[in-house]
Amino acid sequence: MPEPRGWPCPDGPALAVDLGATHLRVAVAADQLGPVVVRRTRDLAPQGSGTELVAAIAEVAAAVAEATCPGRRPAAVGVGVAAFVDPGGALHAATPYGVPAGDALNDAFAAALGVPVVVDNDAKMAALGELTSGVGVGRDSFVLVTLGTNIGGALVLDGHVVRGAHGTAGEVGMLLVRARRGPGGRGRVADAGRFGRAETAAGPGYAWLEELVGGGALARSSLPPGLAPEASPGVFARAAAGDRRARAAIARAVEGWAMLVADLAAVLDPPLVILSGGLVAEADHFLEPLRERVRELTPFPPEIRSGALGASAGLVGAAVAARRVIGTPEARHDRGDRGGPTVTLRGQGLEE
Repeated sequence: MPEPRGWPCPDGPALAVDLGATHLRVAVAADQLGPVVVRRTRDLAPQGSGTELVAAIAEVAAAVAEATCPGRRPAAVGVGVAAFVDPGGALHAATPYGVPAGDALNDAFAAALGVPVVVDNDAKMAALGELTSGVGVGRDSFVLVTLGTNIGGALVLDGHVVRGAHGTAGEVGMLLVRARRGPGGRGRVADAGRFGRAETAAGPGYAWLEELVGGGALARSSLPPGLAPEASPGVFARAAAGDRRARAAIARAVEGWAMLVADLAAVLDPPLVILSGGLVAEADHFLEPLRERVRELTPFPPEIRSGALGASAGLVGAAVAARRVIGTPEARHDRGDRGGPTVTLRGQGLEE
């Protein structure tokens, strides 16, 4: 049977990796923007070591490459990670899976896999996915907001994902909300009034918006004290069934999300805000109330739409980032007998 058009095997597949706090997903598509044809998921043990993480990714990536293109090694790998990543591929803070702050994940992955590796924040990879194969196709500028356990974001201007001086441009979950704090400074419970109470890592007198209305906060605040979120149906299912506590939590969340979009409108005046992440599919019927509230908060509301790629947005973006380094002089340089480059690509993959 002939290989489908765009099939990556002639030059080796470009692999996409989505690295969450508790899971690892690796995939490859029939072409840069086509359907995923092979995908593997693996749970990660929190508080493991960075060495174990790199080994796990190398193992799963090798299995996916072999299943897709037997006997052919990957040509490049794109990795989206749920962490702040600087322009050199290093993490700004330690991760739950044991990678310390300052470690350059792209260096470690490239050494383990023997191929060029592009590492970036998962929201930026999702924005790249929507830009090339989702709601952002044909749109020069937009903001993508990820609504998951936390809140993330990415800014696209003139068709490019903006990284910023520290690689953290678009991290809208870190917008500050006034909050009263107990004694002891950082890491204590903050009371943000109508947005509720939450443990916060923000400076004294404030909490981060994601700590108050991210998915994790939404799950916790919608349940009676002492009941774990995983022991109960989801907050949106409970709200639909008439649970008052769940409805109140969702109302707070919609208000927080609307404030976030209104702040974006004031600072950036984007034509479009794309909502992505795990909460969006569940919360889709809250989009119209969100739009209405944004229109009340700002005279210049952007268009608000759900992403087209769902949970695969980050994987699609990581595949695009990987393919963009294939064929560059650095990627072709010094492959040698081992088939892998001796250089590490830094800051590449998100630009044309």
